[in-house]
Amino acid sequence: MRWCWTRHPPHQFVLSGGRVKALAAMAHAVQVEQALQRLRSGESHAGDLQLVAKYPDYVIAIAKSSGGDMALCHAPDADGRTLAAVFTHNDAADLALGKMQAHYAPSQVVTLKSAGPQLFRMLAGMQNLDGLVFNFEGPGNAIAFAAGISEILLAEAEK
Repeated sequence: MRWCWTRHPPHQFVLSGGRVKALAAMAHAVQVEQALQRLRSGESHAGDLQLVAKYPDYVIAIAKSSGGDMALCHAPDADGRTLAAVFTHNDAADLALGKMQAHYAPSQVVTLKSAGPQLFRMLAGMQNLDGLVFNFEGPGNAIAFAAGISEILLAEAEK
C-alpha cells in the first residue's frame, strides 16, 4: 500500500504500508499514554481502564546475567522503592535503555513486547513490587502507580 498526498505540488508526503502501520502503532501508544495520565489524575474517561488493560504492545526490559538468570528491570527511584519499568512503545524503552544497561551491568538488558493481560498478570503476582512506572525517561512525564493497579488492570483485562 502506498499513500501519497499532494495538496500543494510539488511537495508530497508519502507513506508506504509499513510506515502507515508504524504510525498507527505510535498513535495507539499515545492514546494509551493519555489514558494513563487521566487515570493517574483521577479524571479518567469511559473506556480508559479497558484501553490500558488490553493494550497489546507494552515493552518491558529484562536483565539477563551470563549465568542465564533473568530479572525484570526496575525504574530508578530515589526512595529505594521497587518500581517495575513499563513502556508504551519501543521509542520510550529506547530512551531508558542506556540508564538500565548502566544499572544492570554486566547483565545484558533486552526488551520484550508484552500484551496487557499477560503483563498485568505477571506484575500482580510479584510480591516485592512497590509500584510501576510507565515511560520513566519519556517521552513526556513518567506516570507512576502503586502496585495495586496491576490487579485492577488484570481484572479489567479479563472481562
